[in-house]
Amino acid sequence: MRIGGAITGSATGDMAIYSPASNMTLGHEGAYGALTAGGRATFSTIAGSITVNADVTAGNALQFLANAGVIFAAGTAQAPLVAKSTAGAILISAASLNMGAYAVLDAFDVLTVVTTGDATLGQLISRASYAAAGNAASIVVQAGGVTAAAILSNGDALTDVKTTGAGARVSLTAGTIGTASQRVTADSQGLSATATTGDIYLTAAPDMRATLLSAVKGTVDVTGAGSYRLDSVLASTDAGATGHLIEQSTGPGTLTIGTATGRSTLRLLAAGNVSFGSLTSLALAGDAGDVIVTTGTGAILGGSITAAGGVTLAAGATLPSSSLLLSNAKITGTGTIASA
Repeated sequence: MRIGGAITGSATGDMAIYSPASNMTLGHEGAYGALTAGGRATFSTIAGSITVNADVTAGNALQFLANAGVIFAAGTAQAPLVAKSTAGAILISAASLNMGAYAVLDAFDVLTVVTTGDATLGQLISRASYAAAGNAASIVVQAGGVTAAAILSNGDALTDVKTTGAGARVSLTAGTIGTASQRVTADSQGLSATATTGDIYLTAAPDMRATLLSAVKGTVDVTGAGSYRLDSVLASTDAGATGHLIEQSTGPGTLTIGTATGRSTLRLLAAGNVSFGSLTSLALAGDAGDVIVTTGTGAILGGSITAAGGVTLAAGATLPSSSLLLSNAKITGTGTIASA
């Protein structure tokens, strides 16, 4: 069967559409423009791209497989464009992924995106718990591998990666993750992010936890409006790397760090308490290599600090001298401080 134009319709069971020699367009605006399958839904083209212009829903696994790119059109804040699996996983395998503003991938099970080029994310949601995901990540995004590629955000108001299941984890792997002007936003209790050749720029949702942030050739820069926790951070630890490490909470929250190692000056900032196990700054020509920890009203609860330069600890930096909260803005430590 040869199909021309946008594909719409519904099936009570499985749906599989293959295009051996051309691009594929799914859905269109207006009434009867969506695609629905009661079972599995697979859309595959070995010669071109897949463009999704309307909602796509599958009762089981949902797959988009393209030799070129997979493109999701923009929705609106009031009516997002949603590709959803109500009882299965979602898989996208393509040369690239480009999700327009207010485009959403919503998976009942594991959500996996694998691209050889850049992956520009809208909102990715997985509802699978850590156990339901086979004690592995519920959201997996891998961009590049053979070639340098990036995981990017489309810049809308939605959280880019979000898990809702108990203990659910997220795995992000690319050459670079986010940019200084457009960060990737994460909401998960187990984020692992690795940038193999460049930087990591993240916005942490309130109470986010990252088990690993690794950019051994670049910068790790995280900001959040609430409390968050980072277990292990590596920034520019490779010889010759010139990145930096900055972690800050800009709202009424706390910052908790397990171990963090970064080249050049290392900065931690929070309105509330800052807690850490160990902090290490590595030498970089032309940079002081300091460790600077600042709290607005809270305490600094430290382990050990090893600095290529100096160490500056400022607790309660925004409190006036008459504030009754000054007694809470203490600096305590259980380890050692070593500076050049």
